[in-house]
Amino acid sequence: MRPTPQEFAYAAEELSILRFFPATTGAREAVMELLERMVATRDQLNWLVRTMIDEVGEWQGPRELRGVFCTRYRPADGIEAWCATGKFSAEAMENRAALESAGYRSLPAPDFQQLQEWFSDSDEERQR
Repeated sequence: MRPTPQEFAYAAEELSILRFFPATTGAREAVMELLERMVATRDQLNWLVRTMIDEVGEWQGPRELRGVFCTRYRPADGIEAWCATGKFSAEAMENRAALESAGYRSLPAPDFQQLQEWFSDSDEERQR
């Protein structure tokens, strides 16, 4: 479900505990508007706020906020950004893309009984 305007405002207010977060009302409104453009669900908004507070810890600007978001989700407005923050680097974005890929497949577990038979057959032939 899409967050309400009040939830976006509260999220921007929560982000104000970040070190270097802008103190002016206009800047906070701009951050709220950025969140409204980027975020599609409450879960996404909650993840972004918690991650910024718990793992990043300081305000590095709107581009970095977007970059952190893009390491986990596709922004609603379609504007992707790279992030330079630690575990939220370009490599993290590549990992997200790989996991989202429709072609992502894992190999099936091997049939250990069949493997054992193959190798035991080979051992018998070598002993001859």
